[in-house]
Amino acid sequence: MIDIIKKQLTLIYDGDAWYGPSIKTTLKSVKPRCVYNSPRASLHPIAELVAHMISWRTFAVRRLNGDDSFLPEQENTFDWRPFSTDKKKAWGVMKKQLGINQHQLLRLLDQHDDFTLEHEVPGKSYTFHYLLMGLIQHDVYHLGQIVYIQRLLEEKNCDRPTGRIPKYSHTIFSFENLALQK
Repeated sequence: MIDIIKKQLTLIYDGDAWYGPSIKTTLKSVKPRCVYNSPRASLHPIAELVAHMISWRTFAVRRLNGDDSFLPEQENTFDWRPFSTDKKKAWGVMKKQLGINQHQLLRLLDQHDDFTLEHEVPGKSYTFHYLLMGLIQHDVYHLGQIVYIQRLLEEKNCDRPTGRIPKYSHTIFSFENLALQK
């Protein structure tokens, strides 16, 4: 099971998933000057979502290391400022930190086996299996938000992305027999 989790984390971060571009590909396609803009007051900017993802991935790394002192506060996880007060620099640091975290997480999982997944997370009432599967779901959820926000910003002409994010076409990929597609 730990191998499946590692494969899923790799697929989401820089693989070729059936649902669309990876986190790494998507973040490369976003213009840095757009990451702090929000198309609506009710939506978090892309930079805040990435900072939030990093916080919860850091939580998983720290817990795998046996540290139960770190707990992201919701108010702080949507804030890019801990990375730098310079927005341009902060965006680069965030993307780099996400890559570092990906490497740390996979390296830590290499040091563990399926038995680890059955253990409770230090300071929590759930297992590492629950935490890591939740982290995968969390990453995909926020990746979807990032793509959506990026498209809304494009419509408002904030900036065009540097790379093309493919749009879904029902004629190319129908959801019939989805299990047989890949």
